[in-house]
Amino acid sequence: MLSAETTLGRYPAECVEVFKRVAMRIERSGGAGYAKVYRQLALYWRIFPVCIDFGRNADESIALAEKFLRRNKLAAPGNPMVIVSDVTKGRATIDSIQLRVLK
Repeated sequence: MLSAETTLGRYPAECVEVFKRVAMRIERSGGAGYAKVYRQLALYWRIFPVCIDFGRNADESIALAEKFLRRNKLAAPGNPMVIVSDVTKGRATIDSIQLRVLK
């Protein structure tokens, strides 16, 4: 999920906290009820959520997300992105927040 408020607004930390709460709710529900979560995000936070397939690893997933954003004209090269994900290193899973520029 991406939000202009996250990178351009006055409350980036609060936006990341909202993303975290949403991700935790989805994780606990096993992904059930995506349509309901989408509607709530759009209604309460003016976020345009999308669902894309994951790649084999984090880098491939991010590349797929970037391609989706460009193809659907939701973002353009040079736009800033905030990526909230987890990264697997060996047996460890690390929560990650990355700031990137869309390629």
